[in-house]
Amino acid sequence: MKEQEIIDLGFVKECVSEEESGANAFYYYYYKIGNIGFISNCNDTVSNGSWNIEILEGGIMFHDIIELEIVINLFIKNKIP
Repeated sequence: MKEQEIIDLGFVKECVSEEESGANAFYYYYYKIGNIGFISNCNDTVSNGSWNIEILEGGIMFHDIIELEIVINLFIKNKIP
């Protein structure tokens, strides 16, 4: 999936400075629904402009924006208020 597709889904860009990382600065994207967090790979690990999204501590990774969008929409629809 492309970076703009992640942004369009509402993911928030998180920047990590050189001081924070202890090495090079980088950024990634994050999205949270209830207690479920989604996180992208870091910009310095993106290959051929293809980003991945992982459910934190879930062992699940998305490579397809349509599948990710379906899951996010289901979680939003069924979120406890």
